[in-house]
Amino acid sequence: MANPATFSPRPILHAFYLLFILMLPLIPSLLAQQPSPPQTLPPSFAFRWLGDKSTFHAGDTATITIHALNPLPDTTIRPSSLYFSLTVNGKKGNSTLVTDVAAHLAVDPASSWNITFVPLKAGDFVALVAEERFGSGDSSSSLQFTVAAAGVHPAASPVSWMFEDWHEAGAKAYVAVVPRDAFGNAVPRGTDVPVDGYFGVSGSYVNGSAVEFLDFHFNGWTDNGCLSFDFGQTLAGEFLVHVLGNNTELRGSPLLLTVKPGFCNGSNSFANGTGLAHSVAGSTSWFAVFLEDKYGSPSPVETAVLQVQILSKNGTASAQPTVSPIRDPDGALNTSLSSVVISDPRAKRNEDFYGNDVIMLYATNRNGDKSGFLLELSLEVFEGTLTMTLPAGVIPTVELKTEDDNCWQPLENYVAIANHFDLTASGIRFLGTVQDCNNAMQNLFYNVPHLLSSHINSVVLFLNP
Repeated sequence: MANPATFSPRPILHAFYLLFILMLPLIPSLLAQQPSPPQTLPPSFAFRWLGDKSTFHAGDTATITIHALNPLPDTTIRPSSLYFSLTVNGKKGNSTLVTDVAAHLAVDPASSWNITFVPLKAGDFVALVAEERFGSGDSSSSLQFTVAAAGVHPAASPVSWMFEDWHEAGAKAYVAVVPRDAFGNAVPRGTDVPVDGYFGVSGSYVNGSAVEFLDFHFNGWTDNGCLSFDFGQTLAGEFLVHVLGNNTELRGSPLLLTVKPGFCNGSNSFANGTGLAHSVAGSTSWFAVFLEDKYGSPSPVETAVLQVQILSKNGTASAQPTVSPIRDPDGALNTSLSSVVISDPRAKRNEDFYGNDVIMLYATNRNGDKSGFLLELSLEVFEGTLTMTLPAGVIPTVELKTEDDNCWQPLENYVAIANHFDLTASGIRFLGTVQDCNNAMQNLFYNVPHLLSSHINSVVLFLNP
């Protein structure tokens, strides 16, 4: 039996050592055959328009859906920790192009992840959506969209005069409106916009009192994309024009409008003064001329257009009047007869003017045409009565005073005559032509009870158009 005290482990150790040396070349190949742990890919997402809707109006809400293409790398990562950004035309987040950018992330990515925003400006744009934490998103995730202007918003739509800020009474004034939405986008030309009952004008004097404008009318679109409107005003003066849309003042309203009087109108204009009733040979006669346009507004004119003629049985004479304006608001002009230019050799000179001679005043219009005057002949006596023969054509203008009534009364209150008629009264006045007045004077009779004591009112001249 072997003695255990003589046993040694050295041979065994040498054997293991030799085996290790022999196995060294095989270790790399053995390691290469071991399976590697699984690699985690970063999350990726797909983006598209909700319902494929990529066309909007300014102020709409646009929605981009977010779809996760692979799971999150760590189940402990919450969706709320993800950060999605929106860049539109190179501007990230809220800008002058879009606003209210917000991401909506539910717990389950498959449910309804999306990002919403509100477009502000009209035009064509490119949106780029990216997840900032894991760097998901590139140019391949860009989306194109188009924005059109919204409806017309009065406070954002500027109004201005199309031409001048003044016109003559009776003419049209034109305003241009640039239709814009609430975000300042111009509504394109040709767009169906509300007009009837939507736009309108109201007026006031500068002191605030109301005035009415006439015939507000829509003329359509202009070539430069404006809405054209016009309206009329017959009164002269300065006015504030309030242009309204849906009962709201447009941007730039009110506008200041100056309305100038139209050219003087004969039927509304008249002359008055002692120089029309009687004159003294060799002395200056005077009378005042009151000029109004066809709408009743004072209508001052250049003094050169006023002409004076003296008519007599022997011919016609043209006077050269001295005209000085009266500085009051009713447009009156003072006119005096200082000399006479003889236009007919049979006419008398000024110092020979007397008796049955007639003064005729007229004005020339812009075309050089002469405007004549009608005469208002007014006769009144304190005692007795006047008898006069008049043509039927002046009946609507004849007024009488009787001995029992000191008020002027229209003749039509008493009679209706088809041809010439005779009348007797203490006062008679009517409007007629120069010939009507001359004929009336030639057929005038004064019935005096005792002494002749008569008073003749000034003759008033009215301008015909």
